[in-house]
Amino acid sequence: MIDLADRLRQTESDVFVVGPTGVGKSSLAADLAAEIDADIIGLDAFQIYEGMAILTAQPPADLRARVRHHLIGEISPATPFSAGQFAERVLIIRKKLRASGRNIVFCGGTGLYLRALTTGLPSIPPTPPSIRETLASLPLDELQRRLNEADPAARSRIDFQNPRRVQRALEIVVATGKTLAQAWACQPPADGSIRGIGVICLREPTDLLARIEANVRAQFAAGVVEEVARLGPVGSTASHAIGFQAIRDVIERRITQDAAIELMILRSRQYAKRQLTWFRGQTKFPLLNLTPTETGCSALSTAKLLLARQIQ
Repeated sequence: MIDLADRLRQTESDVFVVGPTGVGKSSLAADLAAEIDADIIGLDAFQIYEGMAILTAQPPADLRARVRHHLIGEISPATPFSAGQFAERVLIIRKKLRASGRNIVFCGGTGLYLRALTTGLPSIPPTPPSIRETLASLPLDELQRRLNEADPAARSRIDFQNPRRVQRALEIVVATGKTLAQAWACQPPADGSIRGIGVICLREPTDLLARIEANVRAQFAAGVVEEVARLGPVGSTASHAIGFQAIRDVIERRITQDAAIELMILRSRQYAKRQLTWFRGQTKFPLLNLTPTETGCSALSTAKLLLARQIQ
């Protein structure tokens, strides 16, 4: 009987372990990768930055010692980094890993990065400078209001609390005269699109909310304020990591650390809800509940079963 690792090699199928922040993706992905002879490639827009290990909850040293990870802590925070650039790097790494007989597990929660790999990104023409400059001068609440009026459905497709994402979405709608869904849907997939199978990790709501709170408090106990204080220049992408601005405000004594903790817990919970909604709506991956049960069936065993069913 051919095992899962061999099936993946034969079909050149890559595995995606996705889901909301705090759900426990990193641990499951490491366990799975060790079982199927795989390397892990990060699928996170912020964990890719170096010097931000605590803030972005990069996989801990013990997991990285067990399984080789790629695109974790490799880019300077001063460097803006796009989904297109991510896809280009992944294709290079993937080619080398496949040539050496390794399987691949993508692990993370950035939906746009998943889209870049599996269906490609739209070839939308550059926004006219006049439109970009006008929108760049507007506060987030005004950008949100305008986008909500022009394309109400866009709210479910992007991170509505991320000024950069909201501005870019509004640029597309204004410049093309199309909704975000129309602008994206009319474009063909990018060359080299990856065939993926995967699981969406989730937990019972009370379990996930408790984990998120515990994780945020653990970040402060581990020295996240000092980590952010040590950072040099931070670009427009890295600066949108959850908690970055709040911690900068603590450093500048504009808010207290307790206030920053509560804000990070709130923003992380809101982000987790948006992530889960996106993955459930934009992929066909089965759900994998990581909340412990009394059935005795481990998350790893269930994950392997769900993945095997997708390549039969």
